[in-house]
Amino acid sequence: MGCPANDLVRLFGTCLSGRYRQQHWEELLQRFYEYLAEEVGNNKMPFTLDQLKESYRRVLPVGTFLVLATVAAFFDELSNCPDEDKKKEVACQYMQADYNVWK
Repeated sequence: MGCPANDLVRLFGTCLSGRYRQQHWEELLQRFYEYLAEEVGNNKMPFTLDQLKESYRRVLPVGTFLVLATVAAFFDELSNCPDEDKKKEVACQYMQADYNVWK
């Protein structure tokens, strides 16, 4: 298993407003932890909720920077695309590149 905090920072950074993320990050981590516990079932959890929160706090600064850099580059390149088909192609390339970096 990788570091779930990396995934959560990326998810929250791209899908939530800053205000919502700041107000609800602990609640969202709690929900994620509960879902993970359901999936793990009777097996031992790989980390505690407190460890997940600490990992999230540590990953947040660098993870946010990486999200911002990726999003800025994406919109810069997208704004220079001449037509809709090219924009779709660029969007697909960025999604694939982002997936490869974080997997």
